[in-house]
Amino acid sequence: MWKMAQRELPAGKSMDVSFLNTLLLEVAHQQPLLFPMLFVVLGGVFGSFITCALWRVPRRLSLWYPPSHCPQCAHRLEAVDLIPVVSYVVQQGKCRYCGHKIAFIYLFIELSAVVVSVLAYCFYGPQIKALVAMAWALCWLFIALAWIREQHKAYKVLLFSFILFGILIFL
Repeated sequence: MWKMAQRELPAGKSMDVSFLNTLLLEVAHQQPLLFPMLFVVLGGVFGSFITCALWRVPRRLSLWYPPSHCPQCAHRLEAVDLIPVVSYVVQQGKCRYCGHKIAFIYLFIELSAVVVSVLAYCFYGPQIKALVAMAWALCWLFIALAWIREQHKAYKVLLFSFILFGILIFL
């Protein structure tokens, strides 16, 4: 795989999108599960960030400090508590330290981000376009969620937004 990245470019050419796409396709051919797993992980990470931002921004808290903590007991969360989707399921939707219930919407948002990321990969394959589509879709997901949270709308509006959003992105 490293030899592919070390290939010499033709004289006078810089690394462009077509070269990167070719490289990505070759890697995907050699490691068929690498990119689907990468998009699942990226979707979970970005979904986790979206939930963090949706909780902190309305309260005028920094996105970076203090580190993630339980809003009930203020215990700092460890890395094992921050694994998107998995930690929610393993801990049965509760804080590991005080047992405070974590709202289902956070799992829903993380899963939605994973689904958006996987759809971007399924639609575009291992190409730069897939990363761009994923980033664009997740930005709009965040904007829609922020607006809904600000407007205090019901979860039905959230579900409708996701459906409409998905249709618009992949047309």
